[in-house]
Amino acid sequence: PAWACNRRPRHSAACGTARPIQSAFHEQRALAGLPPTALTFQEALYSRELVCASGVEQLEYPRPQWPGRIVWVGELADHTGSGIPEPAWWPESLADPRPVVHVTQGTQNVDPADLIRPTFAALGRQRVQLAVATGVRGNSALPFPAPPNARVADLLPYDRLLPRVDVMVTNGGWGGVLAALHNGVPLVVAGGDLDKPEVAARVAWAGAGVNLHTGTPSPRAILRAWRRVSGASAYRTAAERIGEALRRHDGPREVVEHTEALLASLP
Repeated sequence: PAWACNRRPRHSAACGTARPIQSAFHEQRALAGLPPTALTFQEALYSRELVCASGVEQLEYPRPQWPGRIVWVGELADHTGSGIPEPAWWPESLADPRPVVHVTQGTQNVDPADLIRPTFAALGRQRVQLAVATGVRGNSALPFPAPPNARVADLLPYDRLLPRVDVMVTNGGWGGVLAALHNGVPLVVAGGDLDKPEVAARVAWAGAGVNLHTGTPSPRAILRAWRRVSGASAYRTAAERIGEALRRHDGPREVVEHTEALLASLP
């Protein structure tokens, strides 16, 4: 979900850090011979003619009518094969009868102390297997010990992992959340920065998971959320409903079709 600095007071700090970008934006417009604009850099990223929004309407708060320029296209990821190799422990995981909990720190702001470490403390003694991604390509090492029920890799092949996952514990990256929901996987979301708090709020509103309301949750909060999500079928039912909507789309093809239709309509 997108947000605009001038409309979201809670993101005022992020707006402050964006001032250099805003200045550069105005400078480049002037160099290109364009007139001054009141638009912020973030607002200018969105076309007034067409916005191909990744996701589905079922993950957005209801409103009477969406602007005609906004079209939902599902995911932009390719689910035919990720190209990420299976880690050496993959056969061992396949033979393990315990439910799989996938834990990911995402691929930005990948401090494992934020989410992976408290999840180890929360679920390290539970009867589950933890499939953990550090999010740093080529580096599966962690600066703290992993519990016996955890298996760690840098990245994991979602096309083969997510169909086996019972619950996903995530920092709320939009791509990972959509990938989980595509497979009907309910979520525990610890969204702390950028758009992630908004992602977490939408997942909870849709009934597909629990919002931890922080990017650095305590082990107790993670344990309670995991018990809620894994113990109530309503979360998986909601995730599967959203997954059905996502699977009806072919994002890359739809983006091309909408773009070509827009270009064809121009004088």
